Amino acid sequence: MSKSFNKTIEYISSGIATLLYMLDDETKSKTTEIRLRVNKPLCITYMNKSFFISVDGKIGSVVPSNPFLPSKSIMQECYMMICNNSVYAHEQELSQGFVTLEHGARVGVFGEAIYDAGRITAYKNITSLNYRIPREILGYANSIIEVLRIANGIIICGPPSSSKTTLLRDAIRLLSSCECGYKRVTVVDARNEISAVHNGKIGMNLGVVSDVLNISSTELGIEMAIRVMNPEYIAVDEIVSNDELNALLKAAKCGVKLISTLHIGSVDEIHSKKNIKILLENEAIDYAVFINHPNAQPKIIKLN
Repeated sequence: MSKSFNKTIEYISSGIATLLYMLDDETKSKTTEIRLRVNKPLCITYMNKSFFISVDGKIGSVVPSNPFLPSKSIMQECYMMICNNSVYAHEQELSQGFVTLEHGARVGVFGEAIYDAGRITAYKNITSLNYRIPREILGYANSIIEVLRIANGIIICGPPSSSKTTLLRDAIRLLSSCECGYKRVTVVDARNEISAVHNGKIGMNLGVVSDVLNISSTELGIEMAIRVMNPEYIAVDEIVSNDELNALLKAAKCGVKLISTLHIGSVDEIHSKKNIKILLENEAIDYAVFINHPNAQPKIIKLN
């Protein structure tokens, strides 16, 4: 993870990057976000909490008396760095509010949106940049491999920043590798968070026989996957809308198995969650996996 951290700060203004590079390896390895806000203290997200960086490189959980405050010009410089000095080339991503870097990190962008033909194509006067550092832990899903082999459908549940996507990513790798018999998995990745595709190159290890579709509409992507890729599994990062839910139900009726994530605060919420009830009633899932935080052991729950 410290390697991914160091790679990420290559896309940050040198003055900030120097301070961040000085952090110890343990901090780097557990940092999930680097947050820049114009004229506000530089901070990182570490173990799901905010920590602030001073101008002399010290880190603390309280804003220091001498915080590093990214200026408007620094924010613009960082914006151009993540776009490789070509905002036009990243219009499609920017319309969704982010840019994916070469090594898989994703940078959320906030500022004054510039519209063309009714959609966002760029930003000016950048106010916030959120560098989300990808976590790829090979073997992370080993503890649920037996469920992967037998389940008709799995929902990976947990609160925000609990490593649901990290677990999903490694589950996809296992399913489409020899450990699970090379299952054909189509990854419908609306936010490019699972696969981290950059210039046609998949940034994450998703196994041998997986296919990745980056498309802004998850429901349309699911329909396309059924029609042209003949998947045994469809993987999506999060079920958000009723349209997505209905598309997944359609896939299940076609014999495709589901693996997805869902924001849930506690194990107790699983049986009361509407989406899970609907999927369960339609026999689209039969297992839930709950993970509370990145270092926790996933809890496997048989749903019927």
